[in-house]
Amino acid sequence: MVQLESKIAAVEAQMKAKLIEVRTTFTHPGNKGTSVEDSFR
Repeated sequence: MVQLESKIAAVEAQMKAKLIEVRTTFTHPGNKGTSVEDSFR
């Protein structure tokens, strides 16, 4: 069971690192449609 927990922890660390990499690589302009439409209605 300890082996599974360490594998999950390793995969979690990889996913967090990849998320940081993706966030620094790409810019996200935000939500441009739905929130504006909701406040207009």
